[in-house]
Parts: sequence; C-alpha cells; structure tokens
Amino acid sequence: MVIIQMLIPDDKKPKFNVGGKQVTFPMDPEYITIHETANTAKGANDLAHARLQYNGNRRQASWHLQVDEDSCYQSLPFNEAGIHAGDGVNGKGNRKSIGIEICVNSDGDFEKAIHNASKVVAKLMKQFNIPSHKIVPHKHWSGKNCPARLLNGRWQEFINICIAQRGILEKGVSHVSERPLNEREKEIQAEAVRLGITDGKNPFREVNQMYVWACLIPLAQRIEKLEK
Repeated sequence: MVIIQMLIPDDKKPKFNVGGKQVTFPMDPEYITIHETANTAKGANDLAHARLQYNGNRRQASWHLQVDEDSCYQSLPFNEAGIHAGDGVNGKGNRKSIGIEICVNSDGDFEKAIHNASKVVAKLMKQFNIPSHKIVPHKHWSGKNCPARLLNGRWQEFINICIAQRGILEKGVSHVSERPLNEREKEIQAEAVRLGITDGKNPFREVNQMYVWACLIPLAQRIEKLEK
C-alpha cells in the first residue's frame, strides 16, 4: 500500500500547549491508534481530510494518516507526535502512537477502506516492530467510542486482518494448498476464529514464527486477564 505524503506545513500544524508555548514533540512510536473520521458526508475521503489538515485544521487535532478505499495520505512524519488520542500532553496515545483515520464517507467503500487500513497497519508494524496487542482503538486512550463501526463487534476481525497482512509482509505465507475441510477441521477453524486466533482464511498456509506469535498474543492476553 503506497502512502502519499501531504505533510502539514509548520505554520498550519496544531501544536501542544506547554506553559503557554506552542511546541511539537519528537516520537519513537510504540503503538498504532485506530480512528474513524465519523464524517459520512459525500466526498469526505482521505484526500479531503489530508487537505483539511494541510490547510489548517480549526480543531486542535492532528493525526498521521487517513485512508479510504483506494489510497492513503500522510499528514505528519512518523517521528512526530500528533494530537489525536485525547489523553493530553503527556499521554502515550498522543506521544507514543501513530494515529490512523479510516474514512466513513457515504460515497466510499468502508470494507475496502478497512482492508487498506490493515495493509498500512501491517507496514507500520513491520517498520517500527509494533506487536498486534499494541494496535489499539481511540477508545483505549480516552474512552471515546471510536472507531465506532469497528468497535461494534468487528475489532478482533480487524486485528486478525492486520495480523494476516503482517504475515504476508514477513513472507509468512510461503505455500497454500487448497482442498475442502473435513468436518473436524471445520470445527477447529470455527473455534479458532471465535477465539480470535486467526481470520480463518487459507487454513493450509505455511507460516513463520512471527505470524504464529502475532496470532497467539491476543489469546494469551485473555488467559492472563482471567488468571489475575
């Protein structure tokens, strides 16, 4: 997935207020924060939101990427903190995470936008060595119900897609043999999907260790919480 740069000019960029001074902060990203634009107006695609930031957002908010069904635009460098997580000047959401807005414009294709977002997330996971359990919704930082559509029963599905895309980038898919599943294999597949271990696609693919680890982490986290 190609990321097109349209970086916000410095004089248009929202900045953090520290002691009455407007400042920016360098960032070494540890998380990826997923948002939805919540703007269903026709034409409110990634380019429109990139232009909004480029021309000077009236809101005190900035994010790194916006993605829709056919492209992705970058507004902030990945080594610079954005104001998108709602957790303040020193919050990890703002200071340690790359903010991605998924477009929900009514004349767009949200399913394709999700797929493109997963490709972008996978690319960032690889580039910055970010594990799947550090891909979080905006709600994780501020409690806001965002990304609303994904949080409506689809969050784990999205994470699974990101993991699968990361596996592809890591050359985790080396061979796929196709044949119908038998009844026992169908039961295993259904249970694995239910537990969030996999997306259930390409059940006979050969994978590397990174893919296996990324798939098992969400399950191990659930077990850890139950044992506390």
